[in-house]
Amino acid sequence: MKKLITFVLIAVFCITAPGCTLLGLEKHTNTAPDEASLGAEKVFTCDGLSITLTDLFREKNSHMGFDGYYVSEFCGVMVKIEPFSLMEGFENETLTEYIEDVIENNGQDAVPEEKDGLVYYRYYNGGNAGWNFAYKGSDAFYLVQFICREDHETKLSDAIFSFAGSVTVR
Repeated sequence: MKKLITFVLIAVFCITAPGCTLLGLEKHTNTAPDEASLGAEKVFTCDGLSITLTDLFREKNSHMGFDGYYVSEFCGVMVKIEPFSLMEGFENETLTEYIEDVIENNGQDAVPEEKDGLVYYRYYNGGNAGWNFAYKGSDAFYLVQFICREDHETKLSDAIFSFAGSVTVR
């Protein structure tokens, strides 16, 4: 299991390191949008997960092993689902333990954080800011990654936490 988490997140790290171009954000603007210009709410679903983003996002087919993949000009959202059946006792892990495993298996210098009931960690890489949020469903862990340009982080942080707070899992 740890090898699977490691493979997936190393792939994510490598893909996002060079910048947002590989995420489909190649036409990003030089300024992040104001909250008022983020668009109207739009719900996306993916194998037991529901997330409310905006109509500025579009769903893309993921050729990178994600279960869900949504992009806008200012932010990318990737979903990875890890069923409990991958490892014996996996269903007994807490969200914090799961996030700690993800951090450790990817050799990242990060610490689990909690805000408004959300368990996540943040990272910076190649001019990008990223947040990985963990959710526990009835039969799987869901890892939802948000990524934007580092210079847009402050302006988009509230929206990203709002998007992350909208996630529901079965």
